[in-house]
Amino acid sequence: LVAPGPVDLADEVADWRGRHPVRPDEEPAEGEPRVAFLTYFLEVEDVLDWDPSLFEIGPEGVGALLEIFHQVASPGVFRDVRIRSATGASVHFRMIGFFSSSRQIEDAMAKGDLDWLHAQVEEALDLARSSGCEVVGFGGYLSIATANCRKAAATDLALTTGNSLTVAMGVDAIRAACRDRGIDLARARLGVVGAPGNIASTYARVIAPEVAGLVLVARRGGADRLAGLVEALRERTEVRVADDLSALADCDLIVTASSSTEPILFPEHLAHRPVVVCDIAVPPDVSGRVQEERPDAVVLTGGAVELPADPDLDLCWNHLPRGHAFACMSETMLLGLEGRAGHFSFGAVDEADVGWIRDVARRHGFRIAAIVAGGHESR
Repeated sequence: LVAPGPVDLADEVADWRGRHPVRPDEEPAEGEPRVAFLTYFLEVEDVLDWDPSLFEIGPEGVGALLEIFHQVASPGVFRDVRIRSATGASVHFRMIGFFSSSRQIEDAMAKGDLDWLHAQVEEALDLARSSGCEVVGFGGYLSIATANCRKAAATDLALTTGNSLTVAMGVDAIRAACRDRGIDLARARLGVVGAPGNIASTYARVIAPEVAGLVLVARRGGADRLAGLVEALRERTEVRVADDLSALADCDLIVTASSSTEPILFPEHLAHRPVVVCDIAVPPDVSGRVQEERPDAVVLTGGAVELPADPDLDLCWNHLPRGHAFACMSETMLLGLEGRAGHFSFGAVDEADVGWIRDVARRHGFRIAAIVAGGHESR
């Protein structure tokens, strides 16, 4: 970025030192388990929260910086914090960040241009290893881009996508919303958006016995990938496959877990009656118009967890309330607390693992936090 002309730095550059958020790092205690979580900036604006002095160049300038450096910048440590369990145990949690945005990683996946990202993943794993971490979680697109961790070369670290707890919390969010709003789950039809994906397909398998029917929605041409899932689900409930979001107009409940960086679900896609939508996607799949135009629709942020003992902790760039974490982060913490050896949520998610990690979360006091758009919570 080049200034248009001479700049008097004494006059033009503000002193931003006092405006940086206070995020004190914590050193690991002796004998405390250590875990790492690989992440990136969900939106360009998150970079401004990370470094407020970049307001000097604004979002467009930050976007230009990301474009210039995202393929060559090495991952670095974003945060070092202690996460406490309700049992009194603790785990040291290191966030290792990539200087990339969701959109840049999505674009790289669409183009098949992933060599730079895989190289950065290996750098991040080296950093985690040298820090004494035993478990490493992969956030969002990083798990997708590595085929649910399978393309990572590490054999001495326990790797996880965090997808098992993400499914568990999403299912519990739907159950809680149905209880709160008097919806009979056994009579409800559930739409699953992004059905071929690891999270959405597992979600469908877990909840199939509890609902009257399922509508599985895939992108055009993606229905062929659902043949095995459909065959398994039809032993439990009625199943229909669609490649158009208009099929959701027949659903009382919707869970959406696509890999889009832009909203895909709008008011016109919903039934003209009360609907509960559980949005597990990060960034969210549901347009803000749904809450504005459909007061009878409840939109839940399904992949959220309330931490047991850290009510003021902000780990999610303000995408969740303080004291909360995404489920993929939380699974990484829980595996460290449990001293779990070996990969977990690695490749396809196993239904038994969903139940196991749900029990572990409850034991450590990690609670479902189905956050309703607008800031309220439903449990």
